[in-house]
Amino acid sequence: AVRPVGTESLLITTRANGLSILSAGVFAAQSKLVDTIRRRPEIRYVLYIVPKGVPKGDAETYMRAIGSIAPDFTVKMAKYPQFGFGDAANLPPAGYLWTNVLAAGQTVQNYGVFMRAGQPMDPALKPFSEPDTSSFLADLKDGEASGDMPNLILINSDDPRRQDVIDAVKKSKFGFRTIIIDSGDTLAVADALGLAPMTRRDAIRQ
Repeated sequence: AVRPVGTESLLITTRANGLSILSAGVFAAQSKLVDTIRRRPEIRYVLYIVPKGVPKGDAETYMRAIGSIAPDFTVKMAKYPQFGFGDAANLPPAGYLWTNVLAAGQTVQNYGVFMRAGQPMDPALKPFSEPDTSSFLADLKDGEASGDMPNLILINSDDPRRQDVIDAVKKSKFGFRTIIIDSGDTLAVADALGLAPMTRRDAIRQ
């Protein structure tokens, strides 16, 4: 599940060998991922490719990917037409991944994740959001000129420019200090950015 890509960055993927880190019981793969991150103390940035944008995909999987837990509201209400991801009752107990990143004094840039009709469903994400990755290459160029880029960059797995974004980050001056996580593993992102542990469903519900 973890494999080197070139000499500048790592790509963590669930597609290799059909393995999914989110699958029940795949603790060895997740441990390997965390160990890899911890052996890379120079990591400062994370490109997080969130699986299946809203409204596509499984609601519980999607909430775990951005909040490390599927709240009871998601579990009980996702099958009904009135269900809304952005409903206040659907807020994860420990907040979303970006909530924790911002609280830790780090920076975020979002390209289309957790958005509907071009607007973020979490108001806290609005100042850091673009509807898609059309401006990503220009933003990355600006970051190289300034010498920094956001600590957490979010894109959707079905974004048509996804591979261009990955390639650009790998080739950039930030490549060696960046980890690319393409697994829906919120905890791995939190670990890479040195965040406090986020609430995890299997920790509170056996």
